[in-house]
Amino acid sequence: MATPSGVAAQHAAHQCHEPVRPAQPFAQVRPGDALDLVEPQGRVSTAHSLKAYPLGLLRVARAARWVVLFGHVLGRRRGRPSGVGRSRTVLVASLGLALVAGVLAFVGSVGVHRMLDSRQRVSDASGRLTAYQHVQRALAGEALAQAAVARDPARLPAARAAAHALDDAVGEVRRTASAGDRDTADRLAALNAVYARELPSPTAVDALGSMQAVLDPAVARSAAQLDAAMHHQRVVVNRMAWRGPLVLTLAFALLGTSWLLLVRFGRHAAARADASHQLALEDPLTGLANRRAFESALAPELASLEADSAVLLLDLDDFKEINDTWGHDIGDQVLKTIADRLAETVRTTDLVARMGGDEFAVLVRPAASAEVLRERLQVAVSEPMVVRGVKLQPHSSIGVAPVSAGQLQEDVLRAADVSLYARKRERVELSLLRQRRSPENGSPLTR
Repeated sequence: MATPSGVAAQHAAHQCHEPVRPAQPFAQVRPGDALDLVEPQGRVSTAHSLKAYPLGLLRVARAARWVVLFGHVLGRRRGRPSGVGRSRTVLVASLGLALVAGVLAFVGSVGVHRMLDSRQRVSDASGRLTAYQHVQRALAGEALAQAAVARDPARLPAARAAAHALDDAVGEVRRTASAGDRDTADRLAALNAVYARELPSPTAVDALGSMQAVLDPAVARSAAQLDAAMHHQRVVVNRMAWRGPLVLTLAFALLGTSWLLLVRFGRHAAARADASHQLALEDPLTGLANRRAFESALAPELASLEADSAVLLLDLDDFKEINDTWGHDIGDQVLKTIADRLAETVRTTDLVARMGGDEFAVLVRPAASAEVLRERLQVAVSEPMVVRGVKLQPHSSIGVAPVSAGQLQEDVLRAADVSLYARKRERVELSLLRQRRSPENGSPLTR
């Protein structure tokens, strides 16, 4: 049976061997403070962290490399990346890098969660140990009060007050402890009730010794739990000391790279859209504007009340004979040469377009210069040319139609077409007249 003085001695011996300093408030332990805490189980080795640092970086670099190579393979076409292939490469690579950055962000969030969890574990363990320390101090007070009652029975009220103080300390254990600690608190409360009821009999002394026997293992268990929580926090903090900055740096770098690749992809897409739009408005053979582009340019002129323009419609005479005699390759070359001559003859304010076949159109600004430009175009087209050793002298008929506000495009083009065929009839009649006068003349196309 433990005497009051023996109980006090046991309490003093326990305080001397206690692994945690009571002067330090455990509830204020922060994750960063874990680096300075004394760990009875030994210092945490950083060999694993130093080894994992290059290994983790190598894994991330390999993943990014495979993502880029995968996107490059998808973007290749016949051994050389095409425009669509390059855009596909940029898109796949940027999405892959964004995925890797997302994984890194997830890893970082897991690390932060583990740090917060380790901090909570340390806080809970320190709270439990602090509550048991309060019980220890209250039990030491009861031992001292019991010794005082043994010397002076008049000190019995002070002993009962010490028993109430122990009840309050046990109640704190109930609020902060786990299920196993609550069972210990219930046993302490029951023994303390016996102690308070039996004062100052020897049964109270026995109850006091039983409470000490129940409390010592609980304090040792709580101290071990705090040591384990601090050890775990130290490990987590050491890992996050290099993982946190690395993950954040890689995440921001990959997100920035993904953003740059997406911007590049957007520029490629915009460039392809512009090129497609340009092709939609360009004649593929001659490089001139096509019918769609010509009608788009003519529409504002028809909608303007101050329209001052005219349409010239040009058609090559006897072009079918060139195709039938010399082939379509030479015919295409003739069209290219005629297109170059038209583009060189018109002014910068005029628009030349190939309407289809051997028919061309010119939007002239202002309308007063239409007749002068028509004569210049007639001369330019009629100059002889040599195509693949074949000497040709094409002729053309050009119709003129003024543009008025409120007209329909069909009406303007029809008027220009009527004027063109009127010119064509005049040229045919003039050619027949010349043939009657000079029957020895050859073809108007070849000489």
